[in-house]
Order: sequence, then structure tokens, then C-alpha cells
Amino acid sequence: MLTYNQFLAKHPNKYKGLSAQQKRQRYNDYVRSSGGQTNNNSTGRTRNQRGRAPRASRNNRAVPPGFGSAQGALTRYLALYNDPFGRDTVGLPVFPSPPSAKVSSWIRSTFFAGTQGFGYVAGSPTAASDWAGWSVTGSAFAGTSVVLGPDTAGALNGVYSYSPTNLPFSRANFVEATGIRARCAMAAVRIRYVGTEQDRGGVVYPFIHPNHGSVSGYTVANLAGFEESYRSYPVSKEWITAVWTPIHRAEMDYGHTVIAPNHTNLEANGEASVCIIVSGCKPGAAFEVEIIQHHEFLGVGAAMTKTDNGVVASADSIIDQLQKPSVSLRGSTGARGGPRMRRLPFDIQPSDLRSAMSGAARVGLGLLVQRMREDL
Repeated sequence: MLTYNQFLAKHPNKYKGLSAQQKRQRYNDYVRSSGGQTNNNSTGRTRNQRGRAPRASRNNRAVPPGFGSAQGALTRYLALYNDPFGRDTVGLPVFPSPPSAKVSSWIRSTFFAGTQGFGYVAGSPTAASDWAGWSVTGSAFAGTSVVLGPDTAGALNGVYSYSPTNLPFSRANFVEATGIRARCAMAAVRIRYVGTEQDRGGVVYPFIHPNHGSVSGYTVANLAGFEESYRSYPVSKEWITAVWTPIHRAEMDYGHTVIAPNHTNLEANGEASVCIIVSGCKPGAAFEVEIIQHHEFLGVGAAMTKTDNGVVASADSIIDQLQKPSVSLRGSTGARGGPRMRRLPFDIQPSDLRSAMSGAARVGLGLLVQRMREDL
């Protein structure tokens, strides 16, 4: 750094004619811009230091309470729940929470109403690429109740089975010796009618078993028996969606079963706990179906990039409320199957989700929606 005399000697013409006080002020500015200090500004920040102030302190954007670094994991999870088909996989914000590999898997297909005007997609999230955990009906299906297809991809009695082939592990990897463990953070299935307007008709029944029991053998009458979980919508060209989330501790733990354990036998693979049934349709009516699964993997054999998971102590109570049919089963309500509210770039209207929650969960989601709106 130049001394005062060196500074003036370096710029003889620039400061010629200035008073001694003005020259001293120019030199003090030079010292501050160089990261130094002057005797009369020993406690102030220099110009460079002021320029390097954190961006957050300059734009002064407030962080909503409860959404700091710890709550960020819950924020990301709720954002995924709001739009399961449009966001990357995130981890469950609950214990156990070691770093995990996070993988999204897709199944896209078509199913048909059978000869009785009855059809469906049914299944449960599966962590193995060769386990056909999802079944759909073909046009030759002659039944009026849910029949699961074979465990491997194929067809049986007009029912076709599909597996998420883009998953990195097969059933053979889920044994004690390899150390591969998995859990499903979230899954969703949605359908929409893709036939002609002239043939459009019938009713859609999205359903998630409240205890994640099996829907095998279920008819529409069985669904109606679950009063709080029963929903029906007219057949529509808009998406009708069911979102699956873990409901008990066994599903939140990592396990070597390829399908989340059920309540009856925690060591056994659970059966199909999700279905979307169509009934009263014209035989052969076609429906597009999309299924997405968000899994976490860990273990010595999970040789993939792992990322940290955040844990929020209150997350369990909030995740419990995500199981409510009023928010997990989502259908169109307009006269032509379109939403009545202004369409947002999320899979569900946030006000509907907030109204179905209470307490801290409702406040937390309100803050999340506020943040998401600011990012539009």
C-alpha cells in the first residue's frame, strides 16, 4: 500500500490545486478501497468489505420462520408432495436419515375398460426393476373387481403387469449379503381419458387403502364402504391423481423387501394398496396412466451418489396429515373436467391442501406456498 506522499507523487496532476484536507480525503478513500484502515475509520467497513456483503443482507428477503436449514428438508418434501410428477426425488425428513441415493422411476402405459365397462390401475411402490408391482386391465378383461397380475411383467386373464425397469436394482440385490436397503419416500399414479368425446362416460374412483392393506378383490361397493376415503369423479381428459406416502414406521425404515411391508406381516411384501378404478364406461374405453416412484437406497452395494437427508422432529405429524383423501386423492371438478380455480403450476391447488390440514402443518404449508409463489 502506498504511503501518503507516494500516493500524491503518483498522481501529481490529478490532485494539483486541491487543499490539504481534500488530498487527505482522497488518500483515505484509497486506503479504504485497498482493504486498509485509517485512523479516523478504524472500526468501519472498507468499500470492498461493504461490496462483499452477503446477498441476503442486501436484498433483505426475510426467511419464513421454521424454514431454516433444518426445516428445509420438510419444505422440499412438501413441494414434492404438491407436484410429485414435476420434481426430483427428495428424502423423507424423518429418522433414520443416513445419506442415501435418491432415484425416480416411471411407468407410462394405457389401460382399457373391460367388457363390463370396468377397468383399473392398481399396485404399490416397488423398489426392484423386475418386480411387476403395478397391474392394469386390457379390453378383454371380463371382471368387475380388482385382480392383480403376475409378479413378473406379462399378462394373465386380461390383466397386464408392469415393473419400473429404470430402477438400478433387481430383486436379487435385496438380500442381507449385499446390504441394499430401500424405502419409498413417495409415489403417485394418475390417469386421464384419451378416447373420443362421443364415447366419454363413466365414473373414476381413486383410492388408497387407509391402512395400506391390499385392494385385491375390491369392487366399487368395497370402496364405498370406506366413507372417509371414498372419492368419485366423472371420467375426464384432465388428470385424476392418487398420491401414496408412508403411513407407519415400518414403511419409513429402510428394508430389504422390494415392496413396503404391510401391517399384517412386517417381514412380508405388502400387496397393492393403491388403485384408480373406472366403472360404467363404454367397453374398450382407453385411459392413459402414469406412475412415478420416489425411492431412497443405501448400503454397500448402492454405489451411487448419495446426498444428505435432513430430519425435522415434527415431520411425522405433518406427514400423517398428507394421507388425508381430501389432499392425496385429486380430481378435476369443472363442468368439462377442468379446475374451477386459477390453474397453478402444481398438481394440487394449495388452498385445498391447507384447508385439509390443521395446526403447525397448515402454517408450515402456508409458508411453503408463499415461497413457491415468490419463485414463479
